[in-house]
Amino acid sequence: MGDARDLETIADSELARYFLKPCDSQAFSARFGLKGFPIADRRHANVSIERATREGLSLLAQEMIPGPTTNHVFLDGYVAREGTFAALLARRRLRMFPLDFGNSTMTLSIPLSEAEGAVDSLCSRSTPELGGRSGSGPVAGSPCLAYRDALGEPVEPVTAYEVARRWVHEFRDPRAWLGERGRRLNPLVSWRGCEYAIFSRDDRKPFVLAARRDALLARLRELV
Repeated sequence: MGDARDLETIADSELARYFLKPCDSQAFSARFGLKGFPIADRRHANVSIERATREGLSLLAQEMIPGPTTNHVFLDGYVAREGTFAALLARRRLRMFPLDFGNSTMTLSIPLSEAEGAVDSLCSRSTPELGGRSGSGPVAGSPCLAYRDALGEPVEPVTAYEVARRWVHEFRDPRAWLGERGRRLNPLVSWRGCEYAIFSRDDRKPFVLAARRDALLARLRELV
């Protein structure tokens, strides 16, 4: 959309039920630290659109689905070149930051049966998808599956994964917990047994570099 006039098809009374979603979520998140902009009114929407446009980012309006953070379920996996699912993992969002338009900071692997409707919807599509943010279960092997698939080698489907495994983003999750006013388990306790987004005992360099990057981005946002 170019400006707030593109929102004219949405009635004023319905406008607050929508938010401005970026077409390039990763670039938008890197610049603003958010997944989208709320819409208070048309003037506010125009300001947000102009901010994104100055950064070379485009937006679209999307309806918000109300409910708690835990209502959000992700499906990650890999579709082999012949169109069959080689791996599929369901995970539930436990925390996110920022609370309104943020990224997951902790997720939990769940049985596919708990996401049956989403699985049926995904299986009805023909577009292959590759996930891999969780680090647990079959998706942890998605890059290996993709590599073998690209070489034309047989891809053995992964039919089972470990349920109740937690994944945490160690930089963002404390802020998510504080934003919820500590209503849930202390992050340092809930991190026990988690797989970390960045930290690894075998290679600590990515963790150090990510910490420096986050500190630099936070400083830049303060200056803008």
